[in-house]
Parts: sequence; structure tokens; C-alpha cells
Amino acid sequence: MTWRPGGAQRETALVTVTVRPENPDDADELAAIAALCAAAFDDARYGDLPAALRATDHARPDWCFVAVDDAVVVGHVMVGTTFLEPDDGTRVRVPYLSPLAVGPVKEISSASAPSNCAAALLVSSIRTSSLS
Repeated sequence: MTWRPGGAQRETALVTVTVRPENPDDADELAAIAALCAAAFDDARYGDLPAALRATDHARPDWCFVAVDDAVVVGHVMVGTTFLEPDDGTRVRVPYLSPLAVGPVKEISSASAPSNCAAALLVSSIRTSSLS
């Protein structure tokens, strides 16, 4: 049981989502990430996006994360860097966030898990990110 404001209680399912760096050397994991991104956005082109971003000079492998629930990839996010050039001609390096992909509710085992998974991925990427 979980305590709810006002004293209301309800049964909840325990969801254990682990957020960790993606493994770029694991072909199965990369395939799972591609499938997740395509499914999350209901568009096969999004499945190609993580590999395309990894192939750029702006990729930051240390800023790529997966969320895993019971050995299944259920979330993915990448942070990379790019440059902005203001009118004064300087170049400023800035981070960008890839589309945040979270799997369907049925794959994560709890109705609130997708938002929790997304939040955990964002927090991990923010904590790790530094432009130095």
C-alpha cells in the first residue's frame, strides 16, 4: 500500500527501473534502443536517430543513457553538444537533448512508470552533463 494525500491508499506495483549509461559495444542493446525509439514515436525514422547522432562529431557517449526494467530497455535519452554562432561571430558550445523515448506502459508494468522513467533519464543526463 502507498500513502496518498488525504489518507487515500491504493495498491501499487513495484517497478524497478535502473538508469545507466548505454553500452555502445552491445549490438543487442543498440538494436533495442532503435526499436524503442521507433515505437515510442510511432515512426521508424526515429529508430535511426540514435545511431545517426552517435556518428556525429557532437556525440557524447558519456551522456547517453538507457532505463532498464527486468533486463528490457524501456527508456533512452542522449545529450550531445553543438555550436551556436551569435551575431558577434563567436562560437558557443551548447548541449542538446535527443528525443526522450519511453516504452509503452504494458512493457514497464505500471501506469505511472513511463513518467517516472522519463524523469529518471532526464535527471541522470543533467547530473552527468557538464560542458567541460
